[in-house]
Amino acid sequence: MLKSFLAILLTLCVTVLYSQTRTKDSIPNLKPIACDCKKAVKLTLNWNTKYGPTIDTKGYGDIQEIPIHDKHSKYYFETEHNSAWYLLNITVDGELVFHIVPENPIDDYDFLLFKYNDTSFCRDFIARKLIPVRSNISRVSDEDSGKTGLSSNAKVEYETRGKGFAYSKSIHVKKGEQYMLILDNVYDGGKGHTIFFHILKNYHLIGKTLDDDSMPVSATVSISEKNGTVITKTESDKTTGDYNFTTPLQIGGQYTITYSTPNSFFDIKSFTPIIKKKDTVEYKPVVLPALKANKTYKLKNILFYSDSDGILPQSLPTLKMLYAILTIHNKMTIRIEGHVNPLDGNGDSYYEMDLSKRRALTVYNYLVNKGIKKERLSIIGFGGKFPLYITANEVFFKPYPPEYYKQEGKAQQNRRVEIRIISMGE
Repeated sequence: MLKSFLAILLTLCVTVLYSQTRTKDSIPNLKPIACDCKKAVKLTLNWNTKYGPTIDTKGYGDIQEIPIHDKHSKYYFETEHNSAWYLLNITVDGELVFHIVPENPIDDYDFLLFKYNDTSFCRDFIARKLIPVRSNISRVSDEDSGKTGLSSNAKVEYETRGKGFAYSKSIHVKKGEQYMLILDNVYDGGKGHTIFFHILKNYHLIGKTLDDDSMPVSATVSISEKNGTVITKTESDKTTGDYNFTTPLQIGGQYTITYSTPNSFFDIKSFTPIIKKKDTVEYKPVVLPALKANKTYKLKNILFYSDSDGILPQSLPTLKMLYAILTIHNKMTIRIEGHVNPLDGNGDSYYEMDLSKRRALTVYNYLVNKGIKKERLSIIGFGGKFPLYITANEVFFKPYPPEYYKQEGKAQQNRRVEIRIISMGE
């Protein structure tokens, strides 16, 4: 009996020791924080900079630089609870945005952002001689998962206490400037945070919009983020079709440019800003075809994962535009046509046909869930019969080498959905 007990005890000890070792090994390399002004963590900001995840924010450090203060102030915290101080060194000109992402979504981070001029900052801060250039002291909602920061979409520079917007307006910064960012987690026992900094570069976009007859047409030109959020838009000139506007964009970000009029099928382009790209980007004229019955239109940027009906995130702006067309033309009926890339199904025509139909069904379900009536929609799958980059005869009678179909640019474009207008309902 004693031997059995000792054997069990030994097993438990080994298990605990192994567990402790694994836990220690799995702990990420957490970044340090500073809870006092004079010890602020120095960060150099380029186009894209990440800091974190950090250690927990615990207390206010050696000095409580913000004791009990005015509850209604938009310039200072009510008091300093669990703070983190960052001195930001700006290395490029542009629009500063950042996202403060708590490791625990229930943490409630407030922040103040000050222009930093010299070493007298900490003394002047304690004496309340300084006014921040941006602040956000609002209560973060559950929908935001605790995130806050600066955004180019935000409308106000300061958010006071209480329920408000999670983000404050972005700010233009110049190379050589310095800023002090102060975070305060209202709740004790926080799990740390990560901050994603981006300095947006201004891009000048120019081009022209035309109709089917190559005549100038006035169109809405909008730029959206990957999640479909429109960040800016303009109208092309009704006489010349020209558009010309400047907007700040994130280096390496994924954007879509959409062209639309109420009575034409939209066009959409992908755009990823890079450091070396010229500030001015000129596009070829965009032709917006009129909406007509018995005509088929390709849904650009509706892209799928290989061998899947799962849709890629960058497809969302296109889905939103298709929904907008069906909303404007509320009697229009369409057929949603799915396609696959040849050899996605390894030559299995039944599998390819089923996959293409499921891809059409993905678009169908999106529209139905948005409120489009089912009787206005139908679906069909064409398998790999009609790829964009090769003809049907070449697929079945004169096939290219398998490597051709696996070139990701061509393959991804073949995995698509098209729309055929059955009736305008007029």
